[in-house]
Amino acid sequence: MQSPEEMGVSEPHLLRILIEINQWEDSHRRELQTISGRDLYFRIAASMLEDSTGKKQPLKLLSGRITDRATRSRIREFEALGLVEVVDNEDDARTRRVIPTVEFIRRLNQHLHMFKRFCDMRYLIVARS
Repeated sequence: MQSPEEMGVSEPHLLRILIEINQWEDSHRRELQTISGRDLYFRIAASMLEDSTGKKQPLKLLSGRITDRATRSRIREFEALGLVEVVDNEDDARTRRVIPTVEFIRRLNQHLHMFKRFCDMRYLIVARS
């Protein structure tokens, strides 16, 4: 029997990590089980990085590859799950912002912890500054 690399998989350890994190997400993260939920989750996470640089993103920038309607539906779902709050934008009263809650941050950190754990099982990771 051929090994995964011989069959064309160039990084079988990375593939295993992707599979493991996907399985974990499927069983532990309801908000990631739809394309629109997954897209919104990672856009909110990305907005947290942007917010840390002082750039506050309005709500309308959260709908990337999904429709505005799907984005609004997922935002309402995330609100019901206690993951986000929708507030007025202090910089522009015509727009609103999605603010991640403590629960969102806790779940995101757990997600990151699991990803790191799966990586640590196969790789020695050294962070670059």
